Amino acid sequence: STAAGYHTNALEFHGQLLKQVRSEGDSAAVAAVFNNMGFAHMQLRNYDKALDYFISSHRLDTEKGGAGAAKTAT
Repeated sequence: STAAGYHTNALEFHGQLLKQVRSEGDSAAVAAVFNNMGFAHMQLRNYDKALDYFISSHRLDTEKGGAGAAKTAT
């Protein structure tokens, strides 16, 4: 379906973005990317992968004392 294609493309984009923000050492951005990847997997009904990404996002966010990355999906 079109929605599945959209979310698959989003995962590809965020996979590339993840490499960039990791290389920059921006843990808040990594947490946000993980969260967005979790959302895309959730929409694709890949619930186990979605949960893994949400947990990773939350861990990074709480380690850095942040409040927003795990709450923002775009």
